[in-house]
Formats: sequence, structure tokens, C-alpha cells
Amino acid sequence: MGDLGMDRFLTDVELHEATGAVQPAKQAEILARHGIFFIRRLDGAVRVTWFSLNHPASALSRATTEPDFSGVLKDGPKSSARR
Repeated sequence: MGDLGMDRFLTDVELHEATGAVQPAKQAEILARHGIFFIRRLDGAVRVTWFSLNHPASALSRATTEPDFSGVLKDGPKSSARR
């Protein structure tokens, strides 16, 4: 079953509880607004995995790949008087 069922799709009841919406169009709107990846089946139903719900793309986009050095040189560069 994968890592704690994270690859499992939410049931219709779980999707309703997560979004607060019954209509697939509204569910899709809410998920998209929160950066949660979902698929829409041919019958219009929305499907989302627990992994996608717990790891939204919106959170991933906030992650940086470079360190923040803004606090390192607060007073500007120092002259190297000591040699």
C-alpha cells in the first residue's frame, strides 16, 4: 500500500471533508486555489491522492534551493586590515 497509504486516492467522503464542497467543479477550484494537484476523470469527478493533499505544490514553490545570506553582511563588507 505504499508509504502509509499516501498513494491512495481520497474517497468521495474524504474529498468532501477536505474541501467542504460536494460539486466536482467547486472541489477542483478549492484544490487549485491551494496548489493541490488533482486529476479530473472523464465523468468529471475529481481525484486527489493523500500525498498531493499533504504536500501541495504551493508549499514546494516556496522552498528555495539557495541559502539566504542576507543576514551575513549586515554592516557591509569589512576591510581586510589584518594580514
